[in-house]
Amino acid sequence: MKKLVALVSKEDYCFLKARALRAMAEFYWKIEKNYELAFEQYLLLDKELQNAKPEDYPEMARDLMQIGEAYYYFHDYAIAINYFKRAIAIPENSFNTMVINTAKNDLGLCYQQENKLDSADYYFQEIQKLNSPDRRFGKE
Repeated sequence: MKKLVALVSKEDYCFLKARALRAMAEFYWKIEKNYELAFEQYLLLDKELQNAKPEDYPEMARDLMQIGEAYYYFHDYAIAINYFKRAIAIPENSFNTMVINTAKNDLGLCYQQENKLDSADYYFQEIQKLNSPDRRFGKE
């Protein structure tokens, strides 16, 4: 994976680089349980995402949500909230609806942990809107 990141960096394939960084972060997080190295990859991934456009990189919401969940895992709710808000700010489409709703749920959980119950309730209610017949299939 490190060789792949080096290659795509050299050739300026930014979206392949983002995917490779995410894969390395997942490997360190899930397989190796080396959270320090996972966070290093997540920070590099975040740097890549700052230069990307959601319409050019459809996995942006997923990547932002995943970084937010890493911070949530260690109870760093303020930073997690930042990533979740960035994820839900991405225009929703049929590809990322599930991820965006997961980010909204995670925002609600963060605000619950911070005892900001009005904010938590707001994001949980946003998810319930998904159950409307028009909303379920990407219709507004």
